[in-house]
Amino acid sequence: MSHKNPNDLLMMRDESPYPLLLSMLLYGEVSIETVCILNSILKFLPMWDKKIVDTIHYPNVSLKIKKYTPFIKFDPTKYKLILKKELHENSENNAIVS
Repeated sequence: MSHKNPNDLLMMRDESPYPLLLSMLLYGEVSIETVCILNSILKFLPMWDKKIVDTIHYPNVSLKIKKYTPFIKFDPTKYKLILKKELHENSENNAIVS
């Protein structure tokens, strides 16, 4: 899935109560492991905790992400490089399309 701006995945959208990445998690399009790894690198969960107004479903999802994260073993440097490469390729592809 390509987006012109990577923040599109993390920021609140007018048409949805959730950021796109969270919606993708809830619909099974990305795994909780992916969200945990991305949050470990980008630290977006505190922002979501402040901005998401859903008090029924979201608190459980947030808690699940927080509790699951310590059990995921990954090389942060490797995943930062992968993320940087993907963002760079995405920005190049969008520059060509624009």
